[in-house]
Amino acid sequence: MVTTTDISNSIAKARAAQIQFEETKAKVEAVKAKAEEAVKKAKAVQQQLVLLKSLSNAPGGVQGGIAAIVATQVGTLRAKLVSQVQRTVFELIQKFINQCPSSTELQKIIKIRNNLLKILNSFQSRLDKFASIADTLASVINTTKTLIQVITSIPIPTSVPPGVGIPISILTKYSNVLIGLNKSLDKLTSEALAISSMISSAKPLLDSLKSKLEVLDIVIQNCSLDPNVDIAAILSTAQPKGNTGSEGIPNASYEYKGYVLSILQDIKSSKIAPSRYAIATDSRGIVVLKGPLSFSSSTQVLLEEIKFRIDNKLA
Repeated sequence: MVTTTDISNSIAKARAAQIQFEETKAKVEAVKAKAEEAVKKAKAVQQQLVLLKSLSNAPGGVQGGIAAIVATQVGTLRAKLVSQVQRTVFELIQKFINQCPSSTELQKIIKIRNNLLKILNSFQSRLDKFASIADTLASVINTTKTLIQVITSIPIPTSVPPGVGIPISILTKYSNVLIGLNKSLDKLTSEALAISSMISSAKPLLDSLKSKLEVLDIVIQNCSLDPNVDIAAILSTAQPKGNTGSEGIPNASYEYKGYVLSILQDIKSSKIAPSRYAIATDSRGIVVLKGPLSFSSSTQVLLEEIKFRIDNKLA
């Protein structure tokens, strides 16, 4: 005979089973959602890898991976800097050893110095692009490591109520993704480290050459104060009026990535031969970045310098 107690116990067991079923189902659904998210991220990583790999497979490209491409280009650029810029800077500085050059000669030196700075800025721009590749690789590496941890830590239930479970197709995706990412991880790590090392080794040379051009800038400014020098002619070359570095942008003002760039004169320098510098102001009109002081740098070069600082700030 079924008693009230038996009925109550049966109801209690049924409710407990239902609760267990719902809890297990919720856990499995959470696992499914986590798995799908992992697969999406894995696909994004794989797309980045295909894009980066295409660089080394381009027609006429350098084989051996992205680091090999960077090594070839950085090596070529460094050789050009050493052979062209360093030699020219040395020859220019020699002209100031015994006396100041004539006004005509100073004008030529200023133009050459600005061209050299453009070459150095171009090299710096190339290094920045390579650095962004290294950052992308580092991002892929971090994502890869996270995905591996996610996949290996997902609790796959071995026993669940009927109708609740993870399809074998998702388990297969886990395995395929994990194997592919594991194979890529070591190579990606080596590529990123190699690129970062090459960039780090190239920057001291760049800084050294820029320092020499700063010395040249100082001696040019000092010679411009010589009473025998035509300062008007010098200024027309070093600081031509209306030269903003961009056609159609008046009053030495230029917009770049949400900032307003301006060229100012240093109030502490000589009024006869003043130094200038570029600044970047934000939407509130607050100066957030300031470029290096220079007498002979053209406005275009000053603007390029401040743009590099903005790019590094945003990176």
